[in-house]
Amino acid sequence: MRGQWKRIAWTTALAAALTWTGTVGTAPLAPTAQAAAAYYVSESGNDAWSGTLASPNGSGTDGPFKTVERARDAMRASGMKTTYLRGGTYYVPQTLELNASDNGVAFRAYGNETPVLSGGELVTGFTPESNGIYAAPLATPSDIELVFDGSRQRVAEKKAYDAANPFTYAHYFAEDSTALNKIVFKAGDVSASDFVSTLKVDAYGPKRWENDILPVTSIDPNTNTIHLGGNVKYAIRDNGTYRLLNNPAFLNETGEFAYRASDGKLLFKPSNAAKLLSEGAVVPRRTIVSLNGAEGVVFNRLTFAHTPYSLPAIELKNGATGNHFYNNLLVHVGKAFFLNNAPDNDIAHNEMASIGTTGVELAYGSNGNRIDWNFIHHVGAVRKNGGGVVAYGVHDNRVYNNRIEDTARYGVSIKRWDTATLHSGNIVEYNKIVRTNRETSDTGAIEMLGRGANDTNTIIRYNYIQNTGGLMSDWVGPVFQYPYGADGIYLDDETSGVEVFGNFIKDTSRAGVFVHAGDNNVIRNNVAIIGKSIWKGLGHEDGKDKFVRLEWGTNQRISSNTTIDRNIVYSVTSSWPKYLDFFNGGTYATDRNVLYNVPKVSGKDALSTVADPLFVNASAGNYELQSGSPAYAQGFVDLPWNIWNQVQGAAGIEPPEWQFHKGINLNGAAATIEGQAWLSHSTALTQGLSLPGGANTFAKNPPLTPSPQVGAAVRDMLNTGVWKSKATLSIDQTVPSGTYQLYLWVMENNSDFYRAFGVAMEGQTKDADVGALALNHWARYGPYVAQVTDGTLNVQLTFGTQDPLLAGIELYKRR
Repeated sequence: MRGQWKRIAWTTALAAALTWTGTVGTAPLAPTAQAAAAYYVSESGNDAWSGTLASPNGSGTDGPFKTVERARDAMRASGMKTTYLRGGTYYVPQTLELNASDNGVAFRAYGNETPVLSGGELVTGFTPESNGIYAAPLATPSDIELVFDGSRQRVAEKKAYDAANPFTYAHYFAEDSTALNKIVFKAGDVSASDFVSTLKVDAYGPKRWENDILPVTSIDPNTNTIHLGGNVKYAIRDNGTYRLLNNPAFLNETGEFAYRASDGKLLFKPSNAAKLLSEGAVVPRRTIVSLNGAEGVVFNRLTFAHTPYSLPAIELKNGATGNHFYNNLLVHVGKAFFLNNAPDNDIAHNEMASIGTTGVELAYGSNGNRIDWNFIHHVGAVRKNGGGVVAYGVHDNRVYNNRIEDTARYGVSIKRWDTATLHSGNIVEYNKIVRTNRETSDTGAIEMLGRGANDTNTIIRYNYIQNTGGLMSDWVGPVFQYPYGADGIYLDDETSGVEVFGNFIKDTSRAGVFVHAGDNNVIRNNVAIIGKSIWKGLGHEDGKDKFVRLEWGTNQRISSNTTIDRNIVYSVTSSWPKYLDFFNGGTYATDRNVLYNVPKVSGKDALSTVADPLFVNASAGNYELQSGSPAYAQGFVDLPWNIWNQVQGAAGIEPPEWQFHKGINLNGAAATIEGQAWLSHSTALTQGLSLPGGANTFAKNPPLTPSPQVGAAVRDMLNTGVWKSKATLSIDQTVPSGTYQLYLWVMENNSDFYRAFGVAMEGQTKDADVGALALNHWARYGPYVAQVTDGTLNVQLTFGTQDPLLAGIELYKRR
């Protein structure tokens, strides 16, 4: 990884070339500057050192720690609660566990550097074999994941890769079987020679709800049977599909790998052999961080990478609460976050990409969490049953302002299977969710499961949903059908008590909103764009998409008390026959809708209007309403288009709200302080610094030793400065107009608690009593915030007891 923050720019092959976008959003961050009272971790460090220096000292006797574990232990034993990680990749030998002993600690990136915490094993020592294949010894067998040169590689498969069909290549169609522990293959597709001890199968039932990845124990060519080392969840019935994986004999294409058990070697055919030999490849192995009951922990601007598809990068459990994850990148991991009995945490402005199963999973008592402003994309690289955010057995969470794209299954899913997974009071709002359900069917961009029909008091409002996909294997074909069976909002299996309000839904492959046997659901003030042909796959479709579908569900239960009103339903095809499918009874009311190119429901819609809703420019994708829209007369409220535009541009990793503007080493030389370039005093005087009213300067010689201990640059800065005898010390600095944060560096150099003074900015008192320190002790006071409108920042250190003194100025400007 390179030494600066960058966002992943994805090619169709999911190549993870890191590029910083410079997008700006609502930042929940403190400034990126660091107080020196912290520990540091560096690849050039040593766990026997103090860890209090950002770099090794000149004599090589002290410097940063080598490992994050050592920094954690040091924070437990001291009053310092912050660790800064220098750029580089840190392969954790075991999961870093944080518990109640670590409450309040913070792990942050140093300056603009990019530290990577990896749960993988770096494999090196590759030697060439034949046909461009390289081999390296690997003591523990790999599974079906490998990362090289920033991208996931493909485990060797029996069939060839097909870039034009990335979701269906290498699949075989199965014969009918009701057994869960075997697959019956069609004659000629599989042979006994395909079996090796490492062989695995990736299998899907014909309805393609999810996939199972299981070891193969044997192949019987006489009965055309693949025997599995476990059970699939759904039987691989007629024209379910499967892939055969991880036989070294299948390895013949660039980008493929396999594990050869006969000699314990990882085999790989790389796209760049020189890079493989110099950098190696990474096998995902373990969860990186576990917060086991920890509270108030912060992770900021770190990269987490390389966990297996079944494991999270970060787990929170056993009451872990009040923790904060801001501006982190989680890439090539199984799950980005897994919360189990972990309430009231913040997961904001992170990017989660190339995810094996699920972005954020909330389970059993993980209540009151906030999942916001994240960019979650390319989800379900291995397991297809997850989504951007998946929740069950939880209450009162808010999932909002996220950008979710390119998922194998859901964008957001909230499920109840039984009483243990009962959920209620959750809010899903202001998300932008596109290109979901690329590899599964009978699904939705936002999906809920509600078995038991309890009122969930859930709100799904103001979400932008487009291109819901849906992939199914046709048992008549056998062929794949895409898109098919994916809704915008799917209230499945008795989901009840949901308000669906103010959503924009377009390009679904079944319905904008599907209510499957639930009660007391309200569908109001949405915009649905329909008028597309769909596959007639299950016998009761008419080959045309709908706005709403109402249908019986579990145990033939029917929906009741569904309200559909004040929506805009716009068909792109003229004379679309209907906007609502209604199967097998139930009660519902629909009225006060605005319908275009589609008729009213017979016996309903008495107050609905058949008219053009007057979008600004539907052909250009602008669905905002003109002022004369007939929808306003029906009580329709236009949708939050500006907010969705903000989500598109600002969700994910963002620059800090505060940008380093200037550092001044008063009466000292130019220096690098905590990763930032500070001006010398003389240079600052030529760039707008002035000391009206005069000031005295000092330079301690020999220098004092600051406490707590600091690096050489900070030590030298603290030993020089300016002061004023028994009077206010005034400091002016010319700056562009704007809002600024100020930090002041002070070290006591006379005697214990010799002085105290106040701080004012722009004529306003910011602090009444600072500077009271023991001899040799130092402090970084602030941040103090002020707005400058006249081009000059005015700072006064007001006289209190003895002489105001200042060693350094650190200034940040709000973006």
